[in-house]
Amino acid sequence: MHFVTKVFVIGATVLSVFLSALVISFSVNADRIQRDYVNEQARRLSIEDARKTEALTNAAREASLREKEQSLDSRMAGLQQRVRELEAQVAQAVASGRSIQEAADKAAALATQLGNTNEVQTQLIANLRQDADGSRVAQADTARKNAELEKALADLRRSLEAADNEKRLVREQLAEARAQIDALRAGGSVGSASAGRAADPVAFRGPAITGRVEEVSTDSSTGQMLAKISLGTNDNVRENTKLFVTRDTSFIANLVVVRSDLRWAIARVDTLGQPVSVQVGDTVKSELR
Repeated sequence: MHFVTKVFVIGATVLSVFLSALVISFSVNADRIQRDYVNEQARRLSIEDARKTEALTNAAREASLREKEQSLDSRMAGLQQRVRELEAQVAQAVASGRSIQEAADKAAALATQLGNTNEVQTQLIANLRQDADGSRVAQADTARKNAELEKALADLRRSLEAADNEKRLVREQLAEARAQIDALRAGGSVGSASAGRAADPVAFRGPAITGRVEEVSTDSSTGQMLAKISLGTNDNVRENTKLFVTRDTSFIANLVVVRSDLRWAIARVDTLGQPVSVQVGDTVKSELR
């Protein structure tokens, strides 16, 4: 074979080997690129699906929040209307109390008159020796007047008791409505206001008040120490209100109200892990100074 032909054959062989290497490399890279492309397409579709799902979730959550806000606004308006009605009832009860007080003043005047009548009766008894028949008539008239006055006084006492009961009921309803409004303004609901034991205690709102510990007991089911105090809804103390117990000038424990009435409340005692105990007669304050 000619030398030039050998050179061409060798060159062709080398080029064939080089070309084969390039083809193999291209095949490997093409498969990898195709897999990467498919994976990237799948990842992009997954991201788009996630974004769509998140958008739908956010839209549903926003609609739910708007519905809840509208419900709370409606409930707030209803409670405010109820408060206005209760305040009107309180005003009416106050007016009724004034009328009853005026009636009581009249009863006092009648009592004075009764005293005067008794003096007249004494004078009539002194004159009994001179005119027995006239004395008996005057005595019967005096007894009748006394009976009428006693009946009037009894009626007035019953009216006063009824008015006191009505005013107490109206105050309880007004305090409950105000507690529900405060809970709504704080971002909760009426149900959460009723079940405030599970929420964080709230600081007392209003002018500073002071009371006393009247009783100390232990909850048999939980072992928690409880204290009955001389403050209630009349003092703006409601459930979940935080108060403080002191003795002389020393801090003893925190109190969290779990139940309140007009003139008293039951509170859970929190000694903050200190080896102290609340005693009857300890001072209860709305703030520490």
